Amino acid sequence: MGGKINQISYIKAVLRANTVEALSAGVTSYIPAIFMFVQNIIFLMIWVFFFNYADNLNGWTLREMMVLTAIVCMAFGLTSFLCGGGYILNQIIDRGELDKYLCRPGSVLISAVFSNCRVQGTGDILTGLCLMCYVAQFDVVEWFFLLSSLLAAAILFISLIIIVQSIGFWRTNSAALSESLFEFIIILSSMPQHGFPMLAKVIIFTVVPVGFMSLLPVKIFTEQNLILLVPLYGVAFLFAFIARSVFYKGLQKYTGGNSIG
Repeated sequence: MGGKINQISYIKAVLRANTVEALSAGVTSYIPAIFMFVQNIIFLMIWVFFFNYADNLNGWTLREMMVLTAIVCMAFGLTSFLCGGGYILNQIIDRGELDKYLCRPGSVLISAVFSNCRVQGTGDILTGLCLMCYVAQFDVVEWFFLLSSLLAAAILFISLIIIVQSIGFWRTNSAALSESLFEFIIILSSMPQHGFPMLAKVIIFTVVPVGFMSLLPVKIFTEQNLILLVPLYGVAFLFAFIARSVFYKGLQKYTGGNSIG
């Protein structure tokens, strides 16, 4: 029990230090975040123009699309800002920088994941927050379903990132591959998946479970369905366990430096 408390205290201390460092980095460090926010708004405006000419897309309106974008942006932004080390885990492994976390008490995975803060994530956080305020406004019930879905989506998001970044344990110089897989996850999760054929839906709810990060949260929000939160969190914690298992399985092959045995 004491170990868990110490680990939580460690996470709090690291998050506090990362946040202070990010806030003191200067205005120029937020330029990527500003561009990210503008990019997200441009992406959303495409859908605004689309729904000006079409009443719906297989039953979805602009409101559902805004909920999907809000969840994905917030999940990505929060995990990027708070767990930035997970997004560069492959590079940490390849450069042998994982050594310093092996010497620390507690979880190596947690130490590595929370070791970095990506300031550009604030652009996605701002996008998601603006959209949430627009679609939920002052409805407490809608905010509850939004935030409940967001937490599960964020857990699933960082779990998938850890899995694809852990490729570095088995293949050197594979940062580009991990980045490509990450971008594939982002693109797929940002699409209106309800119109996918059945085979594609099976894939996005099993092999690449992005449906649980976007499609299911939209359904939970629009239907205000408490029961659907059970499979959502079940899958989120399942993939968190898989991510942890994959990382520590790979850690057994880690020999330090640039040598992966």
